[in-house]
Amino acid sequence: MNALEFNDRRKTVINLAGGHPVSVLESLSARTARIEWHPEQAGDMPHTAGDISRAKSWLNYRPRTDFRSGVESFLRWMDAPTEALKAQRSG
Repeated sequence: MNALEFNDRRKTVINLAGGHPVSVLESLSARTARIEWHPEQAGDMPHTAGDISRAKSWLNYRPRTDFRSGVESFLRWMDAPTEALKAQRSG
């Protein structure tokens, strides 16, 4: 089954993620984050990651793109219209 065939009427959340934690700062830069730790506050989550078990079983979801590659691809896509307009104006 895939997402197009999924027809469950329950009001259910299905996480779509990579299935493991990612440091956004470290993934998008060549630097290692310097973390200044402070005492935890009520409600702080020490680690979070999307649980994709429901997406795997219900939708046959299998992540194929890692976080960094996905963001880089998205940014190229976002820049594409701008680059096309620049080329039109200069040509």
